[in-house]
Parts: sequence; structure tokens; C-alpha cells
Amino acid sequence: MNWKDCVDSTTEIKILGFQWVGYKIDFYVLDLKGDRIYTMNLIAQISVPFFPCLEICAV
Repeated sequence: MNWKDCVDSTTEIKILGFQWVGYKIDFYVLDLKGDRIYTMNLIAQISVPFFPCLEICAV
């Protein structure tokens, strides 16, 4: 089952999604607005600190 099937099953369910790019995480709510029209509404954005040790320790 993909996200489209989840949203199509009922219009009352909202799906929380996120996108992580670099040191920034964006949180979205996916919503069905009409016949096959989906929107992604940005609800929050956070920045994570850079820890150089994590890159060295992960190896």
C-alpha cells in the first residue's frame, strides 16, 4: 500500500510526512482536497546541529 492508497481510503485521515535535506527537516501533512488532488502542507521545520564526530564515529 502506498501513500495514495492510504489517502484514498478515507478523507478523514491525514498523513504525516517528512523530508530531510542536509541539516534541515521539514514536516508535512498530506491531504486529499479533491478528485486526485493531493496537497502537502508544511507544518514545521527544524534544523539539526552539525556534529563532525558522528561522521568519523560512523565509519
